[in-house]
Amino acid sequence: MVACARAIIACVQATSVTPRELAVRLTAVIHQAMSVSGGDVVALFEELGLTITQVKLLNHLAAAGEINVKSLSESMHLSLPGTSRAADALIRRGLVERREDPADRRSKLLTITPAGREAAGRIAAARVDAFEPLMASLTDEQRAALVAALAPLAPDGTP
Repeated sequence: MVACARAIIACVQATSVTPRELAVRLTAVIHQAMSVSGGDVVALFEELGLTITQVKLLNHLAAAGEINVKSLSESMHLSLPGTSRAADALIRRGLVERREDPADRRSKLLTITPAGREAAGRIAAARVDAFEPLMASLTDEQRAALVAALAPLAPDGTP
């Protein structure tokens, strides 16, 4: 696991690395972190009774606020019926609310509920927990280099 993180840092510090090489190394780090603690994330999905599509929808809604089903479908690159089914399941569970769009009664607006935000927060925390052992295995200098490399991708540090 440490070797993968070190390879990423070396890759970031290198002057010439192809996007493919970086993608391969980053994928290896994610795979290693998930193989160590990723089961906890999957177990949480199961505990919450959520599919991966439903988790993606919750994450989009947490970031977007209120959005219509069609726009959500397009932003998630899912079919409109698939997005609607995932939303229906989340509505039944009280994690999402749906209402008519006052500007277009044919359109439905979705918003995440407080319970949905709590579920999304638990999932985000479990993902962070999955990476923490890997990050703990790095030196202070390696962690600083990794933070610097990731800053342009996530400037505020939020997933």
